[in-house]
Formats: sequence, structure tokens, C-alpha cells
Amino acid sequence: MSHDQNFKNLFLDYPLASLAFFAGEEAETIPPTAKITPVRQEQLKKRLGDRFREL
Repeated sequence: MSHDQNFKNLFLDYPLASLAFFAGEEAETIPPTAKITPVRQEQLKKRLGDRFREL
């Protein structure tokens, strides 16, 4: 797994903390009980293979 993928996984694993770090003002308005559902813009690499990266 690449460094970039590990970094992206941090956002998926800790969405509220990521928002607080990068957009603190906006994160303050989100209640801690809110469910944050990330929308992926890329296919999972396991599904695409090593050479195919088209969306």
C-alpha cells in the first residue's frame, strides 16, 4: 500500500478529526453524533489492478 493510500485512509478512518484539522471552522458546526459518509472519487486499486487507474 502506498503512502498516498495510507494518507487517504486517515480521512476515512477519522473523518471528523480530519475536518477539524483542515477546516476547523466548518467542523465546529457538525455535531459529534453526525454520520459522515465519504464519497470516493476513484475506484479501489484492488478492483482495477496495478496499471488501470481510469475513473
